[in-house]
Amino acid sequence: MRELKPYERLSEDDPLRSPSGRCRLGYDSGGIAVVTVFRTGEVLWRAGDRARGAAGRLLLGDGGAVQVEDAANETVWVSDIALPGAASLTVNNRGELELCDGPGMPVFNSRTGPTGMVAVYDAAPAAEITPTRYLVREHKWRRLVTREPDGSLRISATDTRTGHGVTRQLTGPLVPWLEQDGTVLTWRLIDKLWSLCLADADGGLLWHEHMRDDPVIAPPPAPAPDHADRGPEPGEDFTSWLKLLIDSPEPEYCVSVVHDVAPLDALSRLGVEPRRIRTGTWRELREHSLREELSLNEGIVAAFALGPHTLVVEDSMGASAAGRPELSEGTFAASFCRWYLDTCFVVRRDGAIVAGEDWDGGTGEGPDAPEVRRALAAMGSDDLMDTAEEHGVELVCRAAGVRPTAADVAGTAPGAIVAHKR
Repeated sequence: MRELKPYERLSEDDPLRSPSGRCRLGYDSGGIAVVTVFRTGEVLWRAGDRARGAAGRLLLGDGGAVQVEDAANETVWVSDIALPGAASLTVNNRGELELCDGPGMPVFNSRTGPTGMVAVYDAAPAAEITPTRYLVREHKWRRLVTREPDGSLRISATDTRTGHGVTRQLTGPLVPWLEQDGTVLTWRLIDKLWSLCLADADGGLLWHEHMRDDPVIAPPPAPAPDHADRGPEPGEDFTSWLKLLIDSPEPEYCVSVVHDVAPLDALSRLGVEPRRIRTGTWRELREHSLREELSLNEGIVAAFALGPHTLVVEDSMGASAAGRPELSEGTFAASFCRWYLDTCFVVRRDGAIVAGEDWDGGTGEGPDAPEVRRALAAMGSDDLMDTAEEHGVELVCRAAGVRPTAADVAGTAPGAIVAHKR
């Protein structure tokens, strides 16, 4: 679980996880609530006084305070992590407990105290979004615009029913362009998709986040994320990293890149249950799969972080991301799979195929998709399917604007054993 609501007791079977999965709030063998680093077991926080832990069920109780109750629902300990009106308790990736407001933004941190965050609903000038002032729209999806320490803007959307979410960072010349006088950022329903928009004083649309080739007023393009490389010279290495993972005479695999989605969220979108996820290097995950004696219809999948994006690698088809529209919900994903003599290349945006063809024969708009058109041009080709057949992994990387290296896949990553979904 990702958040604990007021008066909801922390379950022994369902710890509170940080967004990256690095830290967890659960119980130790003595029944004391602890925050630990998942991979090492290091304890970062413990309920109770310094000399003695407080055993019992942890909850966000009266006065918005983190506290512990015994089996008779009597309070046995109250922490100084408290803020009246707090709507939820979360754990961040540093292992700090945070109390959040209704839209889910932290208003109290266990290490630093009150954050001073203020919510502005539905519309605001971009210049008025600051590190302590954010824009929010709440419905079935909770949508936020926040200011990063480097001055960039981060837009995010979270499904309030499932907890799944996506995030994207707006950087470079686009940000000051959005801050022009007499304009506001707000959300509108465009082509059946809620989009962050920039509107002028008369309500005219100047920009929206899903604009591609035909904006009403084209802002200066935001630079690609640090990990991206959208204009490499032909012949650069996009594929040698794969040999560290899949190295056989007749390899079977699926490689996907999904934008602005964390590794654990990517696995969740592939239908992997949290209880089945373990963290390790690719070699460790394979060794675990050998000990488990996989059946013929099972394989392993791992999700590696590429800056703000995720690289999903599956052996023996794994969960078959190429056939999973939900992987690209609210974002962009590109996949290439090789299965015996068959191959599959598909690009999706918000669940819809925009280029290539999936295993079921669903097709998109071919090389006219701008990302694929740029990738083909960089590869000196105008034939999508022939290029995908011979250089599918490179085509995925170029279309997604990333260039993985051996270092990106050498470390640990969350992964699981999954049944084939082709």
